[in-house]
Amino acid sequence: MAEGLRIARAAETHESRRQDEFQKALTYLRDCYTQELDVARAQVTNEANEALHGEAEKNALSWEDRTRELERQLALKWEQREALLVRNKDSELLVARRLHEEVLFRSQKDAERVLEVRRREDHLRHDGLMPSLREVLRILKRNHQEEILLVREAARDDGNSKGSVQEALRAALRDLSFRESANSVCGNCPILEKEKQDLLEALRERERDLKEEVQRRQVWEEEHRCLLESEEMARELQESILTEQNRYEQTLLSERGRRQNIEQLAQDQFMTLSQERTQGKRCWLRQVEEARSCFETEKLQLREQEATLFRERSVQDLTLSQAYAELERQRTQLQIEQRAVELQQSTLRKKNNVRDIWDSDSVPDGVSVKRKRSLAYYVYYGALTPGHPLKYVYASPSLRPNLFYAAD
Repeated sequence: MAEGLRIARAAETHESRRQDEFQKALTYLRDCYTQELDVARAQVTNEANEALHGEAEKNALSWEDRTRELERQLALKWEQREALLVRNKDSELLVARRLHEEVLFRSQKDAERVLEVRRREDHLRHDGLMPSLREVLRILKRNHQEEILLVREAARDDGNSKGSVQEALRAALRDLSFRESANSVCGNCPILEKEKQDLLEALRERERDLKEEVQRRQVWEEEHRCLLESEEMARELQESILTEQNRYEQTLLSERGRRQNIEQLAQDQFMTLSQERTQGKRCWLRQVEEARSCFETEKLQLREQEATLFRERSVQDLTLSQAYAELERQRTQLQIEQRAVELQQSTLRKKNNVRDIWDSDSVPDGVSVKRKRSLAYYVYYGALTPGHPLKYVYASPSLRPNLFYAAD
């Protein structure tokens, strides 16, 4: 009885050990599946990191290409705008230069005329006839002040000069008529004739002097008027030149300011694009470095896990091989024991035909149970058909077959 309990406990221990080994094998297979799944995930992660790195490089290259294209477009646009501005300014400068040269040429001509008039005035002022002319002018001004003023204001110098000449001629004619009357009275006196000739000659000389004086006066008035007009024109031209120069300077300053603004705007845009490119490049590099560091960390972890799993797998393979060897040894031993039990049963059947009935409640209907001396450990039920006995399995080789089934 005690030996049967011991055998039952040993069988239970063996079964529990077998179940534990089965659970260990199942756990090992589950771990292997988990490891394979982790390796697959790691491979997918590595492929994703490589794709991310490639995409980052593509984005960096596209950003650099876009920046270079934008810089080239800005440079081309600025060159075109600069060429257009230079062309416009060159044309404006040529027009302004031509106008300035024309104004300067007219001013030079007017200045030459003014210098010529002043030279003539100086020449007349230093000439010996100037005092007599001034005296005559004073006399004429005193006698014909109103006519002279009108002549200066309304340019009627010719009429007034002719009037003065006519008055002088009238006076000379009156003198001549008086002399003729005296001559008619005196007859052909040689003295009177000579005096008459002298008076006529003096009258002609006086008339020539008056005509020359009138012509000089007209020329002087004309030159004085031209001088005033030239001075006025020179002032107007100087004012127009100053106005044009101021306008040109203002335009030049405005264009220079606009150009500086455009250059500043282009510089700001270039700096902004450079900063954005630098920031984007830094961001991509940081992401790439982070992905690379994560990849290296995961790679190290996977290598460590792989090494650990390889060691565990080696240990488990060794344990399983030992367990399988032990199971094979036990199976071989069980087969040997089963063979010995079968031989013992066949020997006992031949020697003993007596059958004891034992525990009839635990067998199925139509089957009788007989017991001999001891309790059986394992009984495997087979096909219960009349005339076919069941199989017997005993855990211990020392246990004799003492239980068998037979049909009623």
